[in-house]
Amino acid sequence: MRLIVFVVLAVSLLLLLGLLLRNKEARKRMSWFMLHAIGAFVVLYLVNSTGLGMDVEVAVNPLTLITVGLLGVPGLLGIVFLKMAVLL
Repeated sequence: MRLIVFVVLAVSLLLLLGLLLRNKEARKRMSWFMLHAIGAFVVLYLVNSTGLGMDVEVAVNPLTLITVGLLGVPGLLGIVFLKMAVLL
């Protein structure tokens, strides 16, 4: 059963990517999003390695990458402040 679900998911993903890559505007937006996601990964890695002087560690997962990738510095600050609020 798991194999069937995996195959259906993989085929659906490939069809979606094929559809998106045919459209020039969609390619432009996907490349923009991937660039921001890579930048978000680097920024989150730097935050985790330096701790910003506050001993804060932010998990690097798809949700935080999307948040920081789309919102930029305000998204990063929001995640850091939420993490600090949870710890206190």
